[in-house]
Amino acid sequence: MVSDFAHAELMDRIDIERHGNEVEISIRLNAVVQYLRHAPVNFGKSLRIYSRLTSPADEVLSIESTPRPGTGTAPGQPRVTENVTDILKLESMRPPDTDMVPRFTVTYPEIDNSFLVEFDRPTRFTVRPGADGRSISILVPLLPGAKDWFAQVNAEPRKPATEPVVLPTPAVTQSLPAVPESQPVPTPPHPLPKTPAAAETSAPSAPTPEVPLALEAQSAPPPPAPVVAPRTAATVPSTPPPGMQATTSSSEPAPTTSTPRPDAGTAQVMPGSTPLAIDETEARAQELMDEARQALAARQGAMAAQRLTQVLSFPENSQTETAQALMGEAREYSGELNSARGEFELYLKLYPNGIHTAQIKEKLTSLETSPARITPATTPSSSTVSIATAPLPDPATATTQVVPKTTPRSKDEVETQAKEWMDGARQAIAARRGVTAAQRLNEVLSLPTNSETENAQALMGEAREYSGETSKARAEYELYLKLYPNGSHTALVKEKLASLDQSSNRASPGLGLKPTSEPATWTTFGSISQYMYYGQSQIENITPPPPGQLVFNRDTLSLTDQKSLISNVDLQARRRDGITDTRIVFRDTDNRNFLDDSRSYNRVYTGYVEQTHKQIGYFFRAGRQVGTGNGVMSRFDGLLAGYNLNPAWRVNVVAGTPVEFGSEFQRSLYGASVDYAPELGKAGFSLYYNEQTLEGTKDRQAIGTELRYFDSRVTAFGMFDYDINYRELNIAMLQANLRADDRTNYFANIDIRKVPPLSLLTALPGQISLDPFEPTRDFRSLFFLALSNLGLDELRKQAAILTADSQFFSLGFTHQVTPRWQLGADYRQANISGVGASGILPAQPGSGTNHVVSGQALGNGLWMLNDSTVINANLIRGSNYTGQAYNLTYAVPYGPWRFDGLLRFYFQKDDQDQQQKRFGPTFKMVYRWRDKISLEAEIGAEIFDETGPLRELHTRRQYFFAGYRWDLQ
Repeated sequence: MVSDFAHAELMDRIDIERHGNEVEISIRLNAVVQYLRHAPVNFGKSLRIYSRLTSPADEVLSIESTPRPGTGTAPGQPRVTENVTDILKLESMRPPDTDMVPRFTVTYPEIDNSFLVEFDRPTRFTVRPGADGRSISILVPLLPGAKDWFAQVNAEPRKPATEPVVLPTPAVTQSLPAVPESQPVPTPPHPLPKTPAAAETSAPSAPTPEVPLALEAQSAPPPPAPVVAPRTAATVPSTPPPGMQATTSSSEPAPTTSTPRPDAGTAQVMPGSTPLAIDETEARAQELMDEARQALAARQGAMAAQRLTQVLSFPENSQTETAQALMGEAREYSGELNSARGEFELYLKLYPNGIHTAQIKEKLTSLETSPARITPATTPSSSTVSIATAPLPDPATATTQVVPKTTPRSKDEVETQAKEWMDGARQAIAARRGVTAAQRLNEVLSLPTNSETENAQALMGEAREYSGETSKARAEYELYLKLYPNGSHTALVKEKLASLDQSSNRASPGLGLKPTSEPATWTTFGSISQYMYYGQSQIENITPPPPGQLVFNRDTLSLTDQKSLISNVDLQARRRDGITDTRIVFRDTDNRNFLDDSRSYNRVYTGYVEQTHKQIGYFFRAGRQVGTGNGVMSRFDGLLAGYNLNPAWRVNVVAGTPVEFGSEFQRSLYGASVDYAPELGKAGFSLYYNEQTLEGTKDRQAIGTELRYFDSRVTAFGMFDYDINYRELNIAMLQANLRADDRTNYFANIDIRKVPPLSLLTALPGQISLDPFEPTRDFRSLFFLALSNLGLDELRKQAAILTADSQFFSLGFTHQVTPRWQLGADYRQANISGVGASGILPAQPGSGTNHVVSGQALGNGLWMLNDSTVINANLIRGSNYTGQAYNLTYAVPYGPWRFDGLLRFYFQKDDQDQQQKRFGPTFKMVYRWRDKISLEAEIGAEIFDETGPLRELHTRRQYFFAGYRWDLQ
């Protein structure tokens, strides 16, 4: 079951990790969670993520229950009935400021029970479930000019469905020494525009030598236009800013030039780089695609590639897939067969079931038998299979614009510039700034061959290592060995290649200067919030008269049912450098109940210090914390520690005292576990052993495993927990997500568990004495009495009798129908068994099997920019009732304001003709002041009517809450 701590404090922390030129935001939770869907799809300022928490069986069984007061949860939405003061806690987290991603805030639960991620600017993103089953990952592009290197993770880069957006800057490249076309090369992605010393280029992994394209002269000297020159693992062409008219012709060759770049510490921001609205993006993409088709019709591959690159740099739109398909054709017309092959293969990876898949496969097949080299003026051998969805204009009618003829640099100028950029690259490597180093090396390699060319290619692999791009580093090293089999760095490069497979993904200095230690600094952040909750109800109960009487009994009650002030403090401090990462966390909640002061409380939910040492490989967390795996299922005061034996294997130990607020029992726990975390695309697992004592008696003795699998399409998480004392399976759970293509996400879940988890405490209610002369004083005394009277084995047997079996199954999908609409559906089935008689408690029947079929429609940007619409319909079939639930949610941000509205309706009819109807509107508004303080207010109502032969019940309830949150940065 989801215990109260999960709802009182669901979010554990937010991690920000860099993988090459993209950044992963991980929302880490204190409970197992399954990602369902999100909106909008990949671009916006406000992101809503819908998920399901365990235990799912209780969620379905309570689907017809009354909405949670003060939260706006609609009937038909997952919920677990618990202490209302714990459920009411509204959580909001903001990570420390970083220049890698826009500033953002995560809030849960929102008005529609979703996670709300609010960025301070429109952002491109990809959302997927986390690999550990307890997190949700958001991939965003690295911001230009990012220098926050300590949050960088040197691990295998994870490729998003589409490439990140990077602001373009004019640049010109030139090829490295040629490699025979027959040599196998890794697949290159499509070209990305580059920003100096800021954004990491997504370079291909091996050389693609081609013939330089020809340029013609024109009289006016506009800014230098990019030339789509041969791409290698070290050079990536850039594209002009939108609107710059620069095209190429294939009449006569002209030398390429290289323009000096700004200093490594600066980042150029091109005019007009403000993100486009959705409609503007679509219009601009269509315009560029038309130009690309015209260029293809004129066999102007370089111009077509420029236009297609600009389309691919936009947030995903209706032209993205076709642009990726046409990019291969553009490379063919440019005479770049290797690059064309790479672009076609990239399309198949991104769109395995795309609309051009069959044609792409034909073109790939034809490339294998095509001539070793084609010229820009020659029609590609595979051109008989056209990918363009619209007829191309006649090449004879195509027009050609020209760019100025450039003057080549002298040999001395090339050498001087190369040495200057190499010095900058070595300094960047010394500071572990892999992206900046790669940028400088890229510039060296863009020059004509010079005395630094070989050194730059050797150093490029190390730059990729420091950027966390292990696969690209390997490709760069392999490229060096191909280009310079007897080079001056050959032996050292071979050593580094061999060490890559056994390293801990941390670049070791050798080719460049030794890295210097960066000074460690403390960063403090967090939030303080206060919310006032108020609720008032009017209840009218009408019951039929006793036999022989005609007057119905009517009882009316008006009362204030909620009046409380909840204050939250979340303080964090972090000190990190290239070796250690230290965090101090403190979270406290104070609840002042003005209706019943005895229910007021102050609770420290979290208070710990932790440290990770990347070189030695240890981790520890000491203090009050929440168990997030390996058999620890509760909050505890104690120590969690781990040690990395190697990059894949890790051992952990845990010891402490479980924390249950208000409990008088003394407990202890300890355990050990081992984790296997292989590379992407291979299954990982954890094995654990845990013991927990209750007043010195073994209450839990469990062995279990957690199973994990994660790749670019599939995420799976499983958990099996077996209690040795009871000789029964406590939990068997498996959930999975499958991204079939770029538009459809499937999810499934099967969950079988004991509710509540097996424990001696479950037996105590049956042992309460009914003898007035021997009253039960407290549960602690009752435990010792029951243990003495029954013995340990019998007490366990009685606990097992009062423990029910929960079974839950769900299956669903979400599909992107249009750029603005998603459709989804899912089916859920749940059953909780009955329990036997024990002591004074009689046997209780089970719930029967409940079925829920749901359909969802999620829309974005329908009426206003960044607005969000969610329509949800549920059909419910229980063992003795049927029901329907409908929800309509609309949310729109407007400057510093955000407005959310929710309408919900529920209808139920049982086997005795009793009918229930519920209707509830909710409205919420949030005002963000100076990016530090959020003012929030929500007002709602519920109208409930139950009619039938047994009774009539009419309830009218109004509630509101208002408060503020102050973000400390």
